[in-house]
Amino acid sequence: MSRVIPRPTKTSAPYWAGCAAGELRLQQCTGCQHIQFYPRICCCKCAAKELRWIAASGGGRIATFTIMHQQMADEYAMGQVVALIDLDEGPRMMSHVVGENASDTKVGDRVQVQFQEWGDGVTAPVFTRDRVNTK
Repeated sequence: MSRVIPRPTKTSAPYWAGCAAGELRLQQCTGCQHIQFYPRICCCKCAAKELRWIAASGGGRIATFTIMHQQMADEYAMGQVVALIDLDEGPRMMSHVVGENASDTKVGDRVQVQFQEWGDGVTAPVFTRDRVNTK
């Protein structure tokens, strides 16, 4: 088994291009201003089809997480922290928490996006815990 590599679609291509450029991009509805993640063809709040891509701050808070204690494949190391992250702009996304203090992750911790080569030229967002984690 090898690591699962995302395949950009027409809808998600701007998101993946942003990741490759070191920028976390989110969609924003031009009508109701709702910000959403994951990439969609229309606004999930008002169903408008006019969406634009905006650069996110890259900051957020841990909503919940789990630490993988069983290694399912060589490509996925034991001890990985998989988290749901509430981005400062509003959407929630799933990602990994990485870095030397990742195993100390707690709900409510501040995190900041980083980008990691995932394979086959795909760069994915991962998060590191802020040095000062105030709730």
